[in-house]
Amino acid sequence: MGTKFLSPPEIPLLLSTPVSPDIGEMYYDITLGVLRVWDGANWITIGPLNPANPWAASALPGIPIPYTPVVPGTTDWVVPYAVGATAPTTLAWGAAGRTYWVPFVVTRAVRITDVAINVTTGATGVAVIYIYSANADGYPSSRLFASNNLDTGTTGVKSQGSLAVDLSPGVYWMAMHASGTPTVRALAVGSLRSLSLPNLGSAFNTAYFTPSIPGDPAPSSGYSGHTGAVPAVGVRYALL
Repeated sequence: MGTKFLSPPEIPLLLSTPVSPDIGEMYYDITLGVLRVWDGANWITIGPLNPANPWAASALPGIPIPYTPVVPGTTDWVVPYAVGATAPTTLAWGAAGRTYWVPFVVTRAVRITDVAINVTTGATGVAVIYIYSANADGYPSSRLFASNNLDTGTTGVKSQGSLAVDLSPGVYWMAMHASGTPTVRALAVGSLRSLSLPNLGSAFNTAYFTPSIPGDPAPSSGYSGHTGAVPAVGVRYALL
């Protein structure tokens, strides 16, 4: 027979992980909004989901995949909305000032430490990478992160590191804005999840786009469906 508590256990409310925990020690992380338990080696997030972001059980691609998808010591980039392993392609930005939007899921609490894009054909201007939370309807909501201006006038990987963007389990939106029309490394259609099928027609939406710099909160209207390749935003992260 299991042990019964005569009174409910008191779980500490803390802003960060306790020092020198014992196996089985639990606390509620106020910063991340999750309940965590120490297994002797790692802090394991056991819930709940972010109440304003209840979509983590969806079948969207995400990070970790499903735990950590890279071997120790690697510096490879993870594209959190990639589904398959088809060869990447390139995408010429559809119009100057356009912002692409694509959802992804976080399955365990993570800290994004680096973000990057790869410019394959330069065009005068800058790109900015954003991360937005999703509201209870799954729509883009509050802005959580905006990168520095990444120069698109020359080719190569354009990155920003030394970040500490903490994401609890749930659904998020990656938004990618460019002031010009560079060509960037992109995920081919076969590596993207089908989001919707307009009018039951011949091409699925793989992302959405808006015509200008996104604000905070995210736009509540003005999204157009995008049916082709999507810019590949790479991230590096650590488990929390």
